This record gives sequence, structure tokens and C-alpha cells, in this order.
Amino acid sequence: MRWLVLLAAFALAAAALAAAAGYKAKYTGGTIAAIPLKCSGYFNLEDEQALRFICKGAVWEIPYTQVRALEYGGSKTRTLFISGRKHLLTIQFSDKDGKQQLGLFELSGDSAPAVLKTLELRTGKQVKYEAEEAEKKP
Repeated sequence: MRWLVLLAAFALAAAALAAAAGYKAKYTGGTIAAIPLKCSGYFNLEDEQALRFICKGAVWEIPYTQVRALEYGGSKTRTLFISGRKHLLTIQFSDKDGKQQLGLFELSGDSAPAVLKTLELRTGKQVKYEAEEAEKKP
């Protein structure tokens, strides 16, 4: 019985650690063949050398040195009773063959500021904000 309690505690700790290490995002388009379209996953920003997006077992990794540009914009969404905002991040990068690629990701509102700041620091590139409103509320 004691080992069952220990196993459950370990599983909970591992799940909490995984959640803390990642920032929710959804791949919504681009040229990244390794990620299924509209795949919900998370960015892992722990590695100081490479950005990782993990989604349903697929792992996409790009060294920060290969990132060419970062763009952030938002769009307002509205359903019957709820209005909200989409947080869209475009990452332009060079693949291992030097070919220009891009990925479009929808960030969760809570994770957007941390993801944007970390990407700026690690890539040395400044995020280009598509609209003045986007710059005020990442």
C-alpha cells in the first residue's frame, strides 16, 4: 500500500513539473512538417540553446541562433456570449539546409509575456508587434 502512495505522489510531482516547464500553445500553420496542423501542445523554454515545441509526441526543435524574426499580434474573437483575444506568434527561422521557414502559434494569454520575453533574450531578436494594441497587452 505504501508503494502505491509513493507512486501516486511521484506521478503528481512529475505532472506538476511538466506543467511548470511548458507554456501552452497551438500550432496553427506554417511550414513545419514535424508538427500536425492545429496541434495543441506547449513550448519548452528550459534549454538555453534551442526552442522546443512538444505536441502529441511530436517534438520540434530549433536552435535560437536560427531564428530570423519574431512577430506578435492579436485578433479579437467573439462568440455568442464571450469575447476574447487570440495571441499569435510567428517565428521565422532557417532550417538545417538554410531554407527560410515559418511557424504560426497561438499562445495562451497567460503564457504570452513569458514566451515573448524569453524568445527575445535567447534569440537576440526583438519581437515586432503587428499592432499598437498588441504591444500594450501581450
